[in-house]
Order: sequence, then structure tokens, then C-alpha cells
Amino acid sequence: MSNKSSLTKQNSQKQPNKSLAIQSIYSGPIPSPETFSRYEATLPGSASRILAMAESEASHRQAAEMTVIEGNISANEQRHREVTKGQWFAFFMTMMAFSLSAYALSLGKENTAVMLCGGTILGLATAFIGDRVASRASRKSLPE
Repeated sequence: MSNKSSLTKQNSQKQPNKSLAIQSIYSGPIPSPETFSRYEATLPGSASRILAMAESEASHRQAAEMTVIEGNISANEQRHREVTKGQWFAFFMTMMAFSLSAYALSLGKENTAVMLCGGTILGLATAFIGDRVASRASRKSLPE
């Protein structure tokens, strides 16, 4: 029994195992300075090759981003030109309809004048309301 109690005393006096874990995280186009120096020590000249590769990758990424930006600008300019053409076309068609309506009214054709004028106003209202609804829907679908 004394043997058993001495073992229990020894086990209770032992300190638990302790371990220490160190983790290092480095993010970037080139390795951490420590790793970078080890590359150079292992293979002389590798540091300059790694830097050249990182510079080349950065240049490529910037060129690709610039292409996307220029494409977006071009698409926006094209859309603006199309919208402007559509607005001018709508303006001239409206003026023509109102002129024809005034002419019909001067000839005593009130029903024709009302239909031309009312149809034009109804068409314009539908176009503007439809465009607003479509633009709101497209804004809601855009990621924030």
C-alpha cells in the first residue's frame, strides 16, 4: 500500500507536458525576409529572379486591370451615345406628332388631334416610367 501511495504522490507532483507552437504568416508577392535570404543563400541570384517575377506579375495584373477599366469606360460612353440618340429621336418624333396634331386641329379634326397628342403623351410617359423601373431593378441587382 505504501508503494501505491508513493506512485500516486509522484504522479501528482509531475507537471503536465507543456508545448509551445509558433506560427508565422506572411502574405505578399515575395517571400518573407527570412525565407528570401534562405533562397539567396541556397541558390545565389534567386532573390533577383524572384523580384523580377513579382515585378512582372504586378505589371501584368495592372495591364489587365487597365484593360477592364478602359472596356468599362468604352461601354459607358457607347451607352451614353445610344441614350442621347434615343432622346433626340424621341424629341423629334414628339415635335412631329404635336405639329401634326396642331395641323389636324386647324383642319377641324379634333378627334384626330386628341388621339395624336394623347397617344404621344401616353407613349412618352410609358417610356419614362418603364426606363425608371428598369434602372431601379438593375441597381438592385448590382452587388454592393
